[in-house]
Amino acid sequence: MQNKILTRIINIKDIEKEQLELEVNKKMNALNEEQKKLGSLKEKMEETIYELTNMNTEGELNISRIDFFYTHLSDLKNQIESQKKNILKKKEDLEEKQSAMLEAYKEKRLLEIFRDKMFSEEIRNTLIKEQKEMDLSFLLKRLR
Repeated sequence: MQNKILTRIINIKDIEKEQLELEVNKKMNALNEEQKKLGSLKEKMEETIYELTNMNTEGELNISRIDFFYTHLSDLKNQIESQKKNILKKKEDLEEKQSAMLEAYKEKRLLEIFRDKMFSEEIRNTLIKEQKEMDLSFLLKRLR
């Protein structure tokens, strides 16, 4: 009876663990996407700086172009900072889910160990009981 209850609880914990694994995978994918966006923004920043440097060496810079590049680089810098904050938040969320998943795994494993111990104890008690019955029947036969 207790074994069935424990098995049901273990099944529920297993489902919970699987759901958390799916959530962790989703959060990992989302984090990877955010990191790709950050890489793309950094690449745009480098391209813009390279273009600005080329224009400067060729003498094609004027005040309006400098102002344009300054605005564009400032926007890119703000986007990169925002993206870094976003990535940090996603990492924290991922770590929380990973902790929850690890806890669910531990709980499930502890319940499995407990169930197995209970089952082993039931078997041992049954064997002891059967041995006592066999000993009793053997003694009764000898007494006859």
